[in-house]
Order: sequence, then structure tokens, then C-alpha cells
Amino acid sequence: MQAPHIQIAGALSSEEIKSIDQSFKLAHKKGLHCAIGLVYGDSDHLNEAVLQNSTIKTCSAELQYGKLVLITYFSKHQEIVAAVEATGISALQLHGPIEASEIQLARKEIPDLFLIKSLPIAIDIPEEQSTTEALKELKAYEDDVDCFITDTKTTVAGELRFGATGVTHPWSISAAIVKSSKIPVIIAGGLNPENVSEAIKATKPYGVDVHSGVEDPQSSDTPALRLKCKLRLEAFIKNTSNSLS
Repeated sequence: MQAPHIQIAGALSSEEIKSIDQSFKLAHKKGLHCAIGLVYGDSDHLNEAVLQNSTIKTCSAELQYGKLVLITYFSKHQEIVAAVEATGISALQLHGPIEASEIQLARKEIPDLFLIKSLPIAIDIPEEQSTTEALKELKAYEDDVDCFITDTKTTVAGELRFGATGVTHPWSISAAIVKSSKIPVIIAGGLNPENVSEAIKATKPYGVDVHSGVEDPQSSDTPALRLKCKLRLEAFIKNTSNSLS
């Protein structure tokens, strides 16, 4: 049985990575697997700045409670392999379209990869259709990845986004995914300290992920540059730890 999982996504600097790691102390004590998600790669979908490989390596070596996960939009196995070789991080979140065959090729070159595949949940179509589409994608990938992560797919400010929207989707869809999947499922999409316990109760996931839900809106007028709010971060971790442990 895998330990429950909590992931904080979108750290912008080495200082923020270290701060998040120290906030994980309670979750780690309660037996949760803790992760910090870093956007990585070259894609129009990446809004945050990408940290240098040397910074990622240094931070990874210094973490006490958490592990780093690269959040990518890679579509080719060569990109996955190159990222692991450049950073030393073998846990990747595949957030964009990629053929299962490319994942299989990456695993042949690096057998100990830990791969999390995003399942975008569309909220601009009927719920039944959205559920059907998500379950179809689940079946296409569940033999080739280690874990799924749900997230909300919707248009924000005229741009189609596949996550980090701060928008929830019907938790009944995530619950259906959790029930249908033979591998662990992390839920994400509009989670925050106020609703994470309810979301966990409704979906019974392996873990949770938060991005904008613990940010400080006053830290920047640009959403992609907003820093994590220490109080909201700690509240999210506390509520998650109490609900998952």
C-alpha cells in the first residue's frame, strides 16, 4: 500500500522550494509522501519561469521531507530522457498530449521512471461526456504510467488551459476515475485549504495537488508570478494530513 500523497505545485525559486519543504514536516510525520512540483521544459503552456538544472539538482539534494516532480508538456520520449539526465529527477508529470508508445520508449531507457499522467477534466461540456472522455484516456494510459492526476480543463482569459486554473470540476468525475483506475489517482483542480477535506471525502483519492489555491494574490499582479502564502500553505497541508492519514 502506497503512502498517501500531497503535492504542492508551482514553486518559483530555490527559496520557495525550501520553504515548502519545511512546511511538509507535519505531513511527513503523519506518513504522507510529499512532493513539490516544478514546471519544466519549453512549452507555450508553461506560465512560470523554469529553474536552471543546477538549481534543481541542488534543491533536490537539500530537501528534508519532500521530493521534486517535474511538471512537463513533453510529447517525445527523448525529452523525458533528456530532462532526467539534466536534472537527476526521475519523477515527471506528463501534463500534455503524448502517445503511450513514447512513454514505453522512455521506460526502456530509464526503467525507474515514476510517471504521473494528467487527466484533464473538461467543464465546458456535459458532465456525462466529460466523464466518458476522461475514462477513455485513463484506459489508454494506465498500463504505462504509475499514477494519474486529474485537473480542470477550461478557458481562462481566452486561453484553453489544462490545469493551474484555480477552477474546480465536479468531484463526481474524479470519484469515477478513482473507482475505475487500477493505479493511484491524485486529484487537483481548484483545491484550497477550505475545500480539500471535502474533496478527499467525496473522491477517496491516493493524494491531492494544489497550485493556485495556496498562493498569495497580493504577491504579484501576474498570476504566474505569485508566491505561496505560508498560512494558506500550512492550512492546506494540515487539512490534507488530517484527511488522508
